[in-house]
Amino acid sequence: MYEDQSEIVTEMASALVEFASKIDSSWKKAYYRFYIGGPESGSIGSCVGRSGIHFIDGLTHVDFCNALNELGKRLFSLFGQKRGLLLLSVDSNMEFNIDFEFEDLNKWRIIKSDGSSGIPEGIE
Repeated sequence: MYEDQSEIVTEMASALVEFASKIDSSWKKAYYRFYIGGPESGSIGSCVGRSGIHFIDGLTHVDFCNALNELGKRLFSLFGQKRGLLLLSVDSNMEFNIDFEFEDLNKWRIIKSDGSSGIPEGIE
């Protein structure tokens, strides 16, 4: 990744760590999923702690999601992509990983209905 891209990813990871700590002091892992599909974009996340899984959504956590969405848009712009998906994973040891998908915008969905766990689909 280029320096600008690395800085954005690091800023996103730091923000997610800080936010997860506020949601649940016993958090172990947090996820942030952002997609952009032309003019449309959106995000959802989850935080796994001792008390269960907490959802991070744009309706409840407006400021946080808006800030990370703007960083996500900047990142995809630097890639020259108008369509794509990213999944950022962080853990309480401050280790993080970011994955990208440019074809399947349904990948790594985060839901907690119909028996789903709230963990991104396809992630163990």
